[in-house]
Amino acid sequence: MNGYSMAMAIIRRDIAEEYIDFFRHNGSCIVYSTHCEGSARKKLLDMLGLEPKDKQMLCCMVPSHRISYILRHLRTEMRIDAPNTGIAFFLNVECIGGATALRSLCTEDIFTGDEVKKVKESKHSLIVAIAERGHTDIIMDAACEAGASGGTIVHAKGTLGEERAKFFGVSIAEEKDMVYIVAPSDKRTAIMTSIMQKAGAKSPARTIMFSLPVEAVAGIRTADEDSE
Repeated sequence: MNGYSMAMAIIRRDIAEEYIDFFRHNGSCIVYSTHCEGSARKKLLDMLGLEPKDKQMLCCMVPSHRISYILRHLRTEMRIDAPNTGIAFFLNVECIGGATALRSLCTEDIFTGDEVKKVKESKHSLIVAIAERGHTDIIMDAACEAGASGGTIVHAKGTLGEERAKFFGVSIAEEKDMVYIVAPSDKRTAIMTSIMQKAGAKSPARTIMFSLPVEAVAGIRTADEDSE
């Protein structure tokens, strides 16, 4: 299995650091972390005598060929299957916005070059752009110029290993903005290229970017659909 995958884990907040270390030791340069909450109803929690648990969502890039190994050790080493621990899953990565972005996300470089790397194809794509806090306007302006209709901004915190943090000149727990853009796949390359040119890794935004294939989508109308 070639290429890269996005690993996502939603686990108890008190064990988040252990999982961050686990993913770092399994091919991820940087793990993005944000707070979240479980969806269990208060009435159900009261009935079971449980307290609501704070959750942490972790996102990172891993080489796809390591997924079986990572899954096995999530169960045996991290005990993710234990009650009230968490869940982890993997999403195929469709494109990566250049070798610079790839090397900041993953320790294993399968591709070379600086162009947008295509991995898979689908009708729609989810473009994920991760940038320094406060630079989302320039990202969205660049995306809209290339045909994006809008995006969603999520505040997150990047967690880098000490050596990697010094190499990239950023703090270990630096605040980040994550921009999620759903767009038709035929506009994906233009949108990602526009963002790379105006807000890429060498700009103050220091954006790194990848895209994920979207199996189905509702709520997006294209110009072709409006004309039918």
